[in-house]
Amino acid sequence: MSPRELAIVDEGRLTILRQAYGLFKSRSRFGPAVWPHHDILWFHSGAVRFRADGVGWEELTAPAGLWIPPETRFEGVAGRRLVVDSITHFAVSDDYWPGTVLMPDPPLRRGLQAMIELSQSYSTDGIGPEARTRLLSVILDAFCHSQETAQKADPVDVAWRQAEDRLAEVRGIADVAAMIGLSESAFRARHRQRHSASAGQHLIALRMQAAERALATTNLTVQTIARDVGYGHPESFFHAFRRHTGRTPTSFRNASSRFA
Repeated sequence: MSPRELAIVDEGRLTILRQAYGLFKSRSRFGPAVWPHHDILWFHSGAVRFRADGVGWEELTAPAGLWIPPETRFEGVAGRRLVVDSITHFAVSDDYWPGTVLMPDPPLRRGLQAMIELSQSYSTDGIGPEARTRLLSVILDAFCHSQETAQKADPVDVAWRQAEDRLAEVRGIADVAAMIGLSESAFRARHRQRHSASAGQHLIALRMQAAERALATTNLTVQTIARDVGYGHPESFFHAFRRHTGRTPTSFRNASSRFA
């Protein structure tokens, strides 16, 4: 990672220490590392496997990232494609941060990525310290909001959020149920208490929404998108997508490109 020289920014509770972009080649490892400061580690493209303090492995697909507090041991492995990441090292007063690794909710990630990219551009364009720390404060608030939401969330909704991040690995409802330690029948029953559509319909909708986003915003092949959203055979994905949208994946992409 090549650092960009920056002025230190201080606004009482926040001090920006360093900001930079970096690249990880396919299958390359990073860490284990421990930093003495806070960091927003953000993945702008590609996918990684990541863990902190030796607990579990998270599959993160861009846009995605973490707020890593000081003295947290972390490591990761890049996926099949080149990974573009950025760091924001900063100090923050103890009464501001929640004291644990935080990940933002999936619906917030695209907006957060735009703010993080703007923050990186501020660092190289000579934008003043007040604006830069104000923007970082908004970014941190989004991470904190995600933690508050997770604490209040029903376990079924937690499982669906995790499934949305791991669609390629989810073979069926049993896999979603296992994320919160429930049997498939118990999960289906609890799902029906909160949603009008069945659990099976909900999973298909998540796959199709992810496929639509990928078709509209990336150049990935239909075969790759099929695999990424959980279909082992492109033909199965083709028929499911056509049933759900009334269009083939290619015609959907062509129609979307007019608005890109």
